[in-house]
Amino acid sequence: MRHLARRQGRNPLKFNIAADYAINDIIVNTLDDKGYRMFQLPDGVLINPAWHDQTAEWIYNQLPEIKREKTLDDHGAWDDFNKDEAGAAKAQEWKDRIAKAAVESRTRGKLPGKWQTVIDEFLQPKLEWRSILLDTLVSNARNDYRLFPPNKKHLWRGFYLPSLHGEEINIAMYVDISGSISDKEIQEALSETHGICEQFSDFTIYLRTFDTHITGSWELHPFDPVPQIVNGRGGTNFEEACREAEKLPVSTVVIFSDLEAPFPKQSLLPVIWLSVGNRTLPWGLLIPYPRKEK
Repeated sequence: MRHLARRQGRNPLKFNIAADYAINDIIVNTLDDKGYRMFQLPDGVLINPAWHDQTAEWIYNQLPEIKREKTLDDHGAWDDFNKDEAGAAKAQEWKDRIAKAAVESRTRGKLPGKWQTVIDEFLQPKLEWRSILLDTLVSNARNDYRLFPPNKKHLWRGFYLPSLHGEEINIAMYVDISGSISDKEIQEALSETHGICEQFSDFTIYLRTFDTHITGSWELHPFDPVPQIVNGRGGTNFEEACREAEKLPVSTVVIFSDLEAPFPKQSLLPVIWLSVGNRTLPWGLLIPYPRKEK
């Protein structure tokens, strides 16, 4: 909830208590898909049903002046957090952590609607789209960092940094090449995911282009060239792409599009919509992509 950065000039102990009330309310009211509470809190925690769904700032204004009250946590370091540039950097670090956790949870279908609303309110600006996409791919694969062999991308700088090793990353990348997508956007989409996956020791990308039907099909591995010539430029239909992806040996599906088409039935796989459009989604993870001129 980033309460540390939101306290500002308020009384530290009083705001600590207000934050506890707000957090505990969210925890006890987080429900699973069957409507049952997912968590239980120990006896004696600060909770007030009359303050349900209220912010820490609102609760703070309801509390009397407090000189001393026992809480379960220690916020003694909050002053350092709010003092200087280091505190601002720490605030951004935690914002990034929130975004990464949300991406993984949402992709796995484990993010309750209540938390989705809470997270969206605090992730402005959101992580850059490449970071979110890479984090999602990592979350869907077992992997590990090793110092040898080093990361080849940084050797030319004289830096020996860990490289990412583990099981092969298998994803499907579907690129919308309908008439509403610019040539520049198509070429960038064809190469972007390949470049991101090069950070892994091994990967397979099932690359597809489509408009109303799948128009091109490639299987890419490290060092394979990315196709630059595509055929299509008709309308857009997601149905064939989503159904084919379910038959591929992949952990994640990435669909690049402006989303100007009816949405298909929800896929059985985690789907990331890398979108140059402004539409909302009925399902899947939406990552905005900066629009390029035609």
